[in-house]
Amino acid sequence: MLKKFAQTLQTLFDGIAAYSTYPISTAPREGTNRKIKTMKGQGYGWRWTEYFMLKILGLHLTKYAWVG
Repeated sequence: MLKKFAQTLQTLFDGIAAYSTYPISTAPREGTNRKIKTMKGQGYGWRWTEYFMLKILGLHLTKYAWVG
């Protein structure tokens, strides 16, 4: 198990070292894409494409909070 972990770490070392030098992540973009896909699935059969585009643009203005 430790040997496999060491091999995986060796394989990913270049990426880990690059992230420590340049901490750039695609997580915000991937989160936005996930929200758009969810809206697309919930709004199946929407009549107006313009309305969908306005909903996508509205995502950037929305603040989310945990409920409960």
